[in-house]
Amino acid sequence: LNCWATWCRPCEIEIPWLMEFERTYGTKGLSVIGVSVDSGWDVLTPFVQRKAINYKIALANDEFSKLYGVSALPMTFLIDRAGRIAITHTGLVSRDVYERDIVRLLG
Repeated sequence: LNCWATWCRPCEIEIPWLMEFERTYGTKGLSVIGVSVDSGWDVLTPFVQRKAINYKIALANDEFSKLYGVSALPMTFLIDRAGRIAITHTGLVSRDVYERDIVRLLG
């Protein structure tokens, strides 16, 4: 669950990684969901189309941001097979860190 925004440059760096992870690990149980904190679909849709994002995208509301404690962008929650938040990354981390954590959780 990746919280992001179209205006966030570190978020934009992560998008190709997340797309690759969806392609590589989707058949193994990974499902990438991007939750944008942008102001609306009018901003979000053209960006998603231009980037050809291959994973599910949702639009956050205030309740979502409070519930998950979104305090910075990007903010990524790796959720295990039991539905629990296993790992949280706040800010940009390396592609290798994400992949290591994904592989470990997919077990």
